[in-house]
Amino acid sequence: MAIGAAVAWLIAVLTNGSLLGTGLILLILLTAKCGIVGGLATLAIGIYKYLRERMNGLAEQSFYGICMGHSDEREGATLPLTDWLHGKIQHLSGKTGEPLTFADLERKDIDLKMVTTNLSHEQPYIVPFEYDTFIFNEGDMRRLFPADVVDHMIAHALQPSGAMLPSGFHRLPGGKSLPVVVAARLSLSFPLLVSAVRFYTVNAASFAYLDKLTAADLQPNWFSDGGLCSNFSDSFLR
Repeated sequence: MAIGAAVAWLIAVLTNGSLLGTGLILLILLTAKCGIVGGLATLAIGIYKYLRERMNGLAEQSFYGICMGHSDEREGATLPLTDWLHGKIQHLSGKTGEPLTFADLERKDIDLKMVTTNLSHEQPYIVPFEYDTFIFNEGDMRRLFPADVVDHMIAHALQPSGAMLPSGFHRLPGGKSLPVVVAARLSLSFPLLVSAVRFYTVNAASFAYLDKLTAADLQPNWFSDGGLCSNFSDSFLR
């Protein structure tokens, strides 16, 4: 017992509580005792259990990923992934003000398509979407995209057809009015690493019988990396 306490103290001191550092030291100790295979297997099981416990409570809150790609709280000159990508797209297109859309590209005879995976439907989708069926939540989008992108999405949201949507929910901009950066973010989501993007569809039964929908009448659709369904390029030009 004294030896165990001494080892625990040594790990804490040497790693300063770091999960990675602790894991490396435990791997060394396990390797010495169980051999390479046993040490790696034991460490892998421990990491899996740790992540499972963490993700059970934080999975949906973090959109099933470590990196949201956007933050309103910036440190230094480093931009989050989505903000950086949006800035590059705007700079390369020479557009200021509103974000670059697929319609802007079409006017330049550029036909850009991107591929994303709808995890909820277990199938790939091409963006811009063929059908105007998806709904977004403003709060979700502001966690994922810069303010000017979200403001554009709200300003160009399709008007509800049939039942009214709950407060804070909007239909996606129709046709090719969707900002290119939104499609790029849908396509580059990576399981566990880069958070998924959540849109919604209306439950068919609710849409038929209610004049005003509630959040409970909407079904979440989680979008992630297009490469989950195909390892070909996630985007292409024609």
